[in-house]
Amino acid sequence: MDEFVVQQMELGKTGKALVVIVRKDFLQTIVDEFLNRKLWLVDVYLGPIVLKNLLPLFEENTCLQLQGMELEISQGEFVSYQKKTNKSWDRYRIGDELIDSNHVLPFACGISTLGFGDTTHIPELLMQVRSESISRRIAIGSQVAFLALVFLILLMNFIRFDAVNEEYSRFSAQLQTGKNLLFRMNDLKDEVAQKESFYVKSGLDTQSKLSYYSDRIASCLPSRLSFNLLG
Repeated sequence: MDEFVVQQMELGKTGKALVVIVRKDFLQTIVDEFLNRKLWLVDVYLGPIVLKNLLPLFEENTCLQLQGMELEISQGEFVSYQKKTNKSWDRYRIGDELIDSNHVLPFACGISTLGFGDTTHIPELLMQVRSESISRRIAIGSQVAFLALVFLILLMNFIRFDAVNEEYSRFSAQLQTGKNLLFRMNDLKDEVAQKESFYVKSGLDTQSKLSYYSDRIASCLPSRLSFNLLG
C-alpha cells in the first residue's frame, strides 16, 4: 500500500466507509503538471471526500446527486453512496447559497482552502508543496502589510508637509508686509527730516520782524482789500 494514496469517509453509523485509492506516481504526475504551470497546491482530496467539509451546511435529509454518484445526507452525516450513470443538474442549498450540482465539488474545494487545520488526509508528497504555498502566502501578506504601512507613513508626511507649507506661506506673506511697512516708515522719516532741515535753515522756527510788520500792515488794510504779496 506504500505505492498508493488512500482517503476514506465514514458513512454514518452503518459501519461502512467510502474509500478512494490512487497511485502515488499518478498523483505525482498531476502535482508536477500544476507546478510546471506555476500553480500552487495547498490541498488535495480524492473523489467526493472533499464534500465532508460541507456537511454542516447541507439541509437535513438531502439526496445529493452529482455526476456519476449519489450521496445521501442524514443527521449531518453521509449515510450512503451509490454510483449513478445519469447526469443531474439540480440545485442544492448550501448554507445561504443555491449551488448547481456541477459546482458543488469545486465549491467544496474552495471552502476547504479556508482552513489549514486538518492535514491528516494530505499525502506526504504534497506536504512540502503545501508548506511552500503557505509560506508564500505569508510572505506576500507581510509585503502587502509593509507597503501599506509605508504608504500610510508617506501619506501622513505629505499631510504634515502640506500643513507646514501653508504656515510657511502665511508667515512669508506677513514678513513681506512688515518689510514694506518698514521701508515706508524709513521714507517718511527721511521726508520729515528734510522738511525739518528746510524749516530750520529758512529761519521759520524763530521770530521775525518782517513777518510781524507784514501782519500789522495787513491788519490795517480795509476789509475790501487783501494783502497777498510782500514786496
